[in-house]
Amino acid sequence: MDQDNENTHLLGQRDTAASATSSTRRSAARFCVKWRPAYFLLLVKLLEMTCLLGVRGNLVQFLEYHRFLNWSTTNATIAALVSTKATMLGAVISGVLADSYLGRYTVLLVALMLQFLGSSFFALAAVLESYVKNDQNYVTEFNVLVIAGLSLLGLGTAGAYGTVIPLGIDQYKSEEQRAAKNFFPLYYWFVNVGSLVAFSVISTVQGNWHTVGYSIPPVFSLLSLIVLLAARKHLRKQEPRKSTVPLVLSVCKEAVGVWRRTRRTAVRTAQTVTSLTSAWGTTVTAPWIRYAETCYGGRFSYNEVAKVHNFLAVVSILAATMFYQIIVTQTTTSFTSQGNVMRLPLERNIDPFLANSTNRTVIPPSAFASFNPIAVLIAIPLLYLVVYPLWARVSNGVTPSHIKRIYAGMVVAVLSAALAAVVEFERREETRWTWHNVTQRNSPSVTICVSSLPIFYQVPQYMLSGMAEVLSLLSALELAYVRSPINMKGTCIGLVYAFQGVSAMISVGIVLLIHHSKHLQSLFFRNHEQGNVHLFFATLAGVILIGILIFYLAARSFNTVPIRSETEQESKEATAPVNNNRTMDIATVSSYYKV
Repeated sequence: MDQDNENTHLLGQRDTAASATSSTRRSAARFCVKWRPAYFLLLVKLLEMTCLLGVRGNLVQFLEYHRFLNWSTTNATIAALVSTKATMLGAVISGVLADSYLGRYTVLLVALMLQFLGSSFFALAAVLESYVKNDQNYVTEFNVLVIAGLSLLGLGTAGAYGTVIPLGIDQYKSEEQRAAKNFFPLYYWFVNVGSLVAFSVISTVQGNWHTVGYSIPPVFSLLSLIVLLAARKHLRKQEPRKSTVPLVLSVCKEAVGVWRRTRRTAVRTAQTVTSLTSAWGTTVTAPWIRYAETCYGGRFSYNEVAKVHNFLAVVSILAATMFYQIIVTQTTTSFTSQGNVMRLPLERNIDPFLANSTNRTVIPPSAFASFNPIAVLIAIPLLYLVVYPLWARVSNGVTPSHIKRIYAGMVVAVLSAALAAVVEFERREETRWTWHNVTQRNSPSVTICVSSLPIFYQVPQYMLSGMAEVLSLLSALELAYVRSPINMKGTCIGLVYAFQGVSAMISVGIVLLIHHSKHLQSLFFRNHEQGNVHLFFATLAGVILIGILIFYLAARSFNTVPIRSETEQESKEATAPVNNNRTMDIATVSSYYKV
């Protein structure tokens, strides 16, 4: 999938409706019949995600109710976001290392080793809790053990995110591009199979058998390592390419310098900067990037500047999606905390004033996060096998573009946050005015007040969140790979997850703002009974709406330029305008750059 062949129209891929449907069926048949080395990586990702979410699913509750930890809800939520989302900022570093230095297989192998160590530390903390007496002298040791586990788990997660997709696409030959495109929905489908196993099975085991439940994730991590090592001889491993990061920095520096000199020249000749930029069109990265080319007085060729231009275009469009991804971080933090104060299945109502009564929870609140991957598992085949081919049939072969899919996902994410606000408002009113229906659920260290509103009211918001992931996050992954330069595939894939990390930091900022403000403390989860947590979810919906506006401003001028072949480049350079004095002939240059 070279850059030369990635000139896909922004609004969709032109094809007949019949060929779109038949090709989808042929691709599905090939996937069912022919085994591909890329399937090893799908299995590795499934096991790796099962391990990761097996730890993360009950992480907030683990940090709150562990005898030697007993963290506050605020600190536990922040730790969960930082360890599992903010560390995704490292996905960019792992992508750079995989693309240009160590190779994708090596980086993935090291990442899985780190994840195994991190999950093992959590298992050790859970096992030792059962055998160590309630001696506060061990509090420091347990905190160090958990923090080390969080750090290693985050590093391993970042390394895996930046390598699996590019390494999987490497397993396809150049003539198998259509089959390679199917790797993206398959990849995300397997990711959510692992999520479903973690949220439904492992979370339930952890809720009933604490020690056994936290011993399961390291087993899945070890299995992922075994599968990757067993597939070593079957995987096609490309040699690292020359890093483009120095080129990006050099081109940007050169473009800024030439643009400033050109701007001064334009002022002296009574030309405006607007007239100069309009001569060769506007892009989301701003026209100044092309001032680094030789025809403008720069020292870089067209192809070098075009690679940097495409990279910056992808970065800008991905950055505009990070406000949407705030809702993704809530499925295992705020949504779970909300479910913790709702009535669970198989839980009987008891007298709210009997604080010492005991009751066993069969299905923990974190298990209901499994409705998120269930929605993804349903949405992927529905969209890729039914909706998109039908869209192509009624729109003259044009399938929905990545930009349109991301728009749709953002709208669905707003609905998910708004629905969570409505559910929380109803739950609070039920708790406040019908005290006779309130139950007491005993946790390992505290007793909390629970509403009689069933937790199944959370199912629609989880389902909408999963649908938003398929529309936005999966489309962003495809866009990042298809439109990025050939030697920056892993870097751009890492950027998708890195901006998830930035969104997690925004969520952390919102939590800290609430925690340290006397007027906003009632919005957070320590005061579910009398607080206004529904306003917290409404704030999330408002932030995503702002993100939609930012995404619109970035997407309306999003564009990438083709990479020219050597023959075409030589013919263009032969007729290129010469600017030894670093001045511009607008008519000549604009005709030269029409692509």
